[in-house]
Amino acid sequence: MADAKAPVSIFGTVTTPDAAGPYTIPLSVNGAPPAATIAVPTGTNLVISDISMLGGITFGNFFLQQANDGVTFFAIGLFKTVGTGFTTQSQLNSPRVGWVVFGGPSVIVRVQVSNPADAGGAGASVTLRAYTEA
Repeated sequence: MADAKAPVSIFGTVTTPDAAGPYTIPLSVNGAPPAATIAVPTGTNLVISDISMLGGITFGNFFLQQANDGVTFFAIGLFKTVGTGFTTQSQLNSPRVGWVVFGGPSVIVRVQVSNPADAGGAGASVTLRAYTEA
């Protein structure tokens, strides 16, 4: 029996107000209105294949997080962009990461970012290419 797979495009952007963070990036799934978290329902796996991040004039820390109980988050991935120190943001592309989030009644995923050296705040965006399988 073949797996039921469906491509998923996840995108989010935020401007951090200061260097305190981390701040949650609202995520849009397949063009839907952005939300703070993405649910991964029972019987479904979310397979994250590629990640692209842009953020931080000096640098940005991106945290891919999962909560199995809908409340308590833990990091499943940490990515850092290394900025130029000028006015342009830095980008990191990480293809073929292959993370799998197994669904459950309260399983959710989110992405947070901090720009600890950008005292005035900075823009950050993330793109996740993924698919779901049942």
